[in-house]
Amino acid sequence: MGSPRFPFSIFLILLAIGTLAAPPAAAAGGRDFAALYQLSHVTDLGVQVRVTLALRLFNYSDADLTNAKVTLQDSREPLKSLGSLGTISFRRRESGHLSETFIIPKEEYNRWRHGASPTVQITYKDGKGKPQQRLIELAPRFVGGGF
Repeated sequence: MGSPRFPFSIFLILLAIGTLAAPPAAAAGGRDFAALYQLSHVTDLGVQVRVTLALRLFNYSDADLTNAKVTLQDSREPLKSLGSLGTISFRRRESGHLSETFIIPKEEYNRWRHGASPTVQITYKDGKGKPQQRLIELAPRFVGGGF
């Protein structure tokens, strides 16, 4: 006499129920911040370019942020700031908008025009008061897309 077999369909149903009941996974060690970006109001100033950078920033971290500073960094010298987009306060799993006009080297702007994304970072204090710095993963917002 063979042993009773556990029907595969019941296994799949239990797996689906377990997956739906599980809390969403945290972004710890992964992408804590991402943003859609848009460039506008571009003015050629010779060796520099004036450009407005707008972000819709998403907080995928487990931290509620208060007065987090968002900065545009030079893509060739990541420790060199090109300016601040300002500060933002938002809860975990929420999004917010930031926009600022910058005067940047033309070669930086040309890298963006040819497919590179701006380098943007966020600086904040975690739940224990320890300063944190993270790069923000950027994706272009296409014309006609919502912001």
